[in-house]
Amino acid sequence: MFRHAKQTARGLTLSFCSAFLVSVFATGASADEWLSVHNWPVPPSDHRTTIAISQNPDGFVAGFYRDVDRRVSIYFALPEESPERLISAGLVVVYRGDEGRGSDIKLPDTLNPRETGFTDGRTVTGSIWHGDGPTAYAGTFRDILNSQTLCARFVTFTGQQNACWDLSDLHSAVEDALQITATVSREDQAWHELRAAVAISGMNRCTPANHLSCTPIFDHCFARFEQQKDVAMFNDCMAVVE
Repeated sequence: MFRHAKQTARGLTLSFCSAFLVSVFATGASADEWLSVHNWPVPPSDHRTTIAISQNPDGFVAGFYRDVDRRVSIYFALPEESPERLISAGLVVVYRGDEGRGSDIKLPDTLNPRETGFTDGRTVTGSIWHGDGPTAYAGTFRDILNSQTLCARFVTFTGQQNACWDLSDLHSAVEDALQITATVSREDQAWHELRAAVAISGMNRCTPANHLSCTPIFDHCFARFEQQKDVAMFNDCMAVVE
């Protein structure tokens, strides 16, 4: 079913996403089976891993897998019989679930070399989650895990190709392939999002000029915040930083 083939500017991304959502989500998506496939060769290295993968009725493939550095990547492939070929540079694909914001894979991503994706013309991959922890509590991957539908728009040499996948069976395949918990409660997710936001706001107060004195204060204040879950207390605690 899944035969591995060895083979626009970012400023337009937001408007591109908006038009994409109106046109693609209107088409809907049929029920698609998600499978956990072992010993799958990661392009282009052929490192073997396990992928949560699905092929929709039109032959488009989507998947999620861990690379050698444990980061989680998203994988897309055009139908095997398609004569279309993906562009090799620039905005190759825009994708999103019906929850949250859209994302994209732009090649080459010189600003984030660790997150640079890969395309061979028929398939394309890109980093979607750092892979640490029991699950993704926020970000694009969490948005997809919370969604019922995943849609993508591919940019080819002759135009654009649209595809959607039903995500009803995604969680069990992702849990097996990535060894994470795919489902989280809204309360748990909200707490981890707040925790991340508070951590960022606190760390932003620690500059190169004051980091020796600021870092111990941040560690102390953040530990108290994790116990009390009180943002005002954290801000008061950090107020001593100059």
